[in-house]
Amino acid sequence: MTRHLRRARGRRHAAALVVLALTVLLAAGCVRVPESGPIRSTGTVPGDVLAEGVPAIDPEPPTPGAGPGEIVRGFLDAMQASPVSTTVAKEYLTPDARASWQPERSTIVYADRSEPTGTSQIEVRLTDADRYDAAGAWRGRLDPAAAVLRFRLAYVDGEFRIADPPNALVVVRSWFEPRFTPADLYFFDPAGRTFVPEPVVAPVGESRASMLVRALLRGPAPGLSGVEQTFIPAGLELALSVPVDAQGLARVALTGEVPPMSAEQTALMVAQLAWTMRQDPRVLAVQVVLNGTLLRMAGGADRVEVGTGSSFDAGSADASGVLYGLLDGRLVAGPADSLDLLDGPLSRPGRGLRSVAVALDGASAAAVTGDGTRLLTGPTRSGTLTPVTDRASGADLLPPAWTVGGRLWDVDRAGGRAVVLTGRGGSAAPLKEVTVPGVSGADVRRMLVSRDGSRIVAIVGTGDRSRLVVARVAASADDRILRVLPARTLPTDDQPGRILDVAWYSDNALAVLRRIGDGLTRVDTIGVDGSPTGAQGLSTTVTGGRSLVGSPDPSQALYALTADELVDLSRAGRGTRLPRGGVAAFTYVG
Repeated sequence: MTRHLRRARGRRHAAALVVLALTVLLAAGCVRVPESGPIRSTGTVPGDVLAEGVPAIDPEPPTPGAGPGEIVRGFLDAMQASPVSTTVAKEYLTPDARASWQPERSTIVYADRSEPTGTSQIEVRLTDADRYDAAGAWRGRLDPAAAVLRFRLAYVDGEFRIADPPNALVVVRSWFEPRFTPADLYFFDPAGRTFVPEPVVAPVGESRASMLVRALLRGPAPGLSGVEQTFIPAGLELALSVPVDAQGLARVALTGEVPPMSAEQTALMVAQLAWTMRQDPRVLAVQVVLNGTLLRMAGGADRVEVGTGSSFDAGSADASGVLYGLLDGRLVAGPADSLDLLDGPLSRPGRGLRSVAVALDGASAAAVTGDGTRLLTGPTRSGTLTPVTDRASGADLLPPAWTVGGRLWDVDRAGGRAVVLTGRGGSAAPLKEVTVPGVSGADVRRMLVSRDGSRIVAIVGTGDRSRLVVARVAASADDRILRVLPARTLPTDDQPGRILDVAWYSDNALAVLRRIGDGLTRVDTIGVDGSPTGAQGLSTTVTGGRSLVGSPDPSQALYALTADELVDLSRAGRGTRLPRGGVAAFTYVG
């Protein structure tokens, strides 16, 4: 999988593509979109969302004398107009149904469908179908009963028409992939020090920047208080669209009543906008106009380069691609094909460490002793008086993890009754227990924490009953953990085999290693919210895979570890096998 596809962060919420794209496209056509739903079935919208080489689709209207099955088939086909439009689809409905049809209420995306069957009531069965809400949030797979669509037809002027269409936009998955790409909305953590990305989708073309801004203005999703925040005042709206000139300058005109904003708040708001809009390849810099007044930053600048927010992006905290690991239980670091001993205290002879994690700044490390009973922290290099500190003890400590601000996490498996531990990395105080519903007290075999500190990922259970769960972390502005929301189980049951390991594939997608046969393993990707990654994901087999090494920074390679090799799973190095040279416990920072 190419690095730019990894930058796309996986295909998340595929069906949300239409929901969100219609919001932007209809706005571009000067149609006001209400807050109650982003889809408006009003005419043909401009064709600027079409990707290069993707043909337009002009659906056929109803054929005179068409039978019930033909009408249903034509209706489903008409919802795949390109540019996006529901005008032709409405022609297949009775007048009453046309007036009451609300496709904005949800979206159903499917891999395939059966031919229409029946007489007075027509049925169509969908396969591999998912449901998404009006905001584009993934709401799970359709069960077999819900995947059967039923249509009642009536006569209108001697022609069959659909009287009760489902209040959903029903489209085939393959329709989306050439026309839309994933993106992230960037909010801030409660301390205002790092971005927290949330997945969305955006059309390819001139509407992309507008869609991203409109989605960002909606703010964090309900229920994420304490997990993330926005510095964009509530009530702001985008005036029409975001024009981008030939020099790559995007002008964001916002309107609405806002309280006075400090220089810091203004800078953080513009950073959110710029870092989010950089995902439109046309946009190189951003200007913000608020109620007709051009905002100026400290120093008088009236434009911000899109790369300005890079200092807030924890996902790419270490762009060097340095790998860390253990050689004979001692800390080593370097490129994948040449890791050397460091000169810090954790690299001294006799350490006998079994796992390690390195802080985002590369200056500190946390390591578990060979017997799994103690967690030690210390500097990665010499030249400091900081000693090795004993931070935690337990029966069976898993590999630790670091997040932004130097927070340290670990799990004591405790005989199948896991205890989750956390604390400030720079402190000498012991880590403290924190309750993670769905993880604490379970049989946990692996835990990851996102670099921004907002997500905990864990493998829970053993054998074929193992599950992958994700929980969100709420914290205070001074970095105290307030609570952890109950963990959600991700839908990995469609992939056979025991889950062996999980690693970051991007900041919003995970790579999952499974054993699928004698000596054969498979690596697949899944969105961190449970959505399928589709064409932007990865699916490959590895002989003898034991574990994974991944990073939320998509510019870094994803590796599978075998008994004696590192296997590069990125397209640039696909098939490349590097000798491990006795090194174990490979990891990136974090």
